Amino acid sequence: MENNKPKVLVVSPTFPLPLVAGGKIRIFNILKELSKNYDITLLSLFEIGVDSRSYLSQLEFLSRIELIPVSQSKTAQIKRLLRYSFHWLLGTPAEVLIKKSPALAAKLNELIKREAFSLVQFEYIQTAQYLTKEIRNNCRTALVAHDISYISQERKAHIARGLAKLFWAREAKLMKQYERDNWAKFNSIYTMSEVDIDYMNSPDTERFTAVIPNGVDTKNLKYQLRSGNRTIVFVGWMRHLPNRDAISWFIDEIWPIIRESAKPVTLKIVGKGLPSDIIQKVNADSAIHYLGYVDDIYEVVQDSTLSIVPIRIGSGSRLKILESMALGTPVVSTTIGCEGIQASSDEVRLVDDPNTFAAEVLALLDNEEERQKLSVNARALVERRYGWESIGRSASELIQQTIER
Repeated sequence: MENNKPKVLVVSPTFPLPLVAGGKIRIFNILKELSKNYDITLLSLFEIGVDSRSYLSQLEFLSRIELIPVSQSKTAQIKRLLRYSFHWLLGTPAEVLIKKSPALAAKLNELIKREAFSLVQFEYIQTAQYLTKEIRNNCRTALVAHDISYISQERKAHIARGLAKLFWAREAKLMKQYERDNWAKFNSIYTMSEVDIDYMNSPDTERFTAVIPNGVDTKNLKYQLRSGNRTIVFVGWMRHLPNRDAISWFIDEIWPIIRESAKPVTLKIVGKGLPSDIIQKVNADSAIHYLGYVDDIYEVVQDSTLSIVPIRIGSGSRLKILESMALGTPVVSTTIGCEGIQASSDEVRLVDDPNTFAAEVLALLDNEEERQKLSVNARALVERRYGWESIGRSASELIQQTIER
């Protein structure tokens, strides 16, 4: 039977599996929903040494998968940055250079010449380096802006010290120019929230920006309200700097206040790749448990009394908050951590200084009625606004508008 679905090529710097990071979870679920209406080819960088065959069965909804092997280790990224250091001195952001792959560029050009795609969708601004004039002349194009990168870099510069502060300040300046130069090259830009559109603040992009928010699998994430065991949990992929900074800041500035409480509290940390300096702090405190990678993150979250999101840097929106809400675990977050999620104080608690954050955590640990209210309201919010199925329908409509425009 002939497939008459419009063809969409998705270019991604990260493979969507395993589902260990917010960006991967988003790409997987959005593509799964889009595949109902579009014939999708995925062109993605893929970690060297990982057996892709173990994942392909989970991506059968895709028409084709083209993988470009690359090492994403910190050492390999530094080597790539040094190889292209001259480009950095001339003004290309390091964040773009570490995602530079001549092999991906060559495969993309090959696919464009071989097939007629109705749309080429680029995940993350770093892939804008692969948008050529030939692609622009022959296909409609869309950028999925998972965050506004220069905002993230400015926030890193704000909290950094010494040479790191100088590096991130320069990187923020370069990234801001890079983003502004590239936004107008796309036919459409899909952001995570209205907040991101405000950050873009560019008259050239107003006419073709739209929000496709992050979501959560409300069908498979079963809501369960549990009694308090005075356990708080932090979930985060630790190769991501905002997560490393968040748990370090929490342990250094907030946790000591919480530990002074007369009642015992346990902190669980979930996520692969916690740095050795933070592990030393964890090992020095018997009330902190680093679980690393776990087979079922959702079980750990649901067994916890509270979910914490002490994010200070980065931009975009956090799937970890939506998932906690869906599971029934109340959330205490910083304002930046919850950025892009339209939630009230009846659905999530937002606090930004260590003392207030600790006080909010302790107050909720002691108040089961208030936790239940947050839990019920938060689940209602994600069911109403953040289910992947409804988000997927909106994404399909926006893609069709881009194709027809």
